[in-house]
Amino acid sequence: MVFDIPILITEAHARRFDDKNSSIEILDKSMMNCNKMVAYLEQAKNIFGDKLNNALYDELIKNYLLTRSKMFNLFRAWKRFQEQDNPRIS
Repeated sequence: MVFDIPILITEAHARRFDDKNSSIEILDKSMMNCNKMVAYLEQAKNIFGDKLNNALYDELIKNYLLTRSKMFNLFRAWKRFQEQDNPRIS
C-alpha cells in the first residue's frame, strides 16, 4: 500500500491527457491509501503505546497527511483542467 502511492500518482499523471476520468479515480485511490496509512499508524501507536517512539509515529502521520493534502490540491487542479477542457454549453 505504501509503495503504491508514488506508482499511482505516476500512473494518474500518465493517463491525465488520454483518460481524464481514470486519472482522477487513480489519484483518488492514492489519497485513500494515504488515509489508510494514517489510520494504520494511529492504530499501531495506540496498541504499542510508549513501547515505541511516539515522535516517530507523529512525524510519519504528519507526512502522510501533508502528502494527502498536496494530492488533494493536485486533484482539484486536474478537475479544473478537465472542466476547462470540456466547457459546458449554456
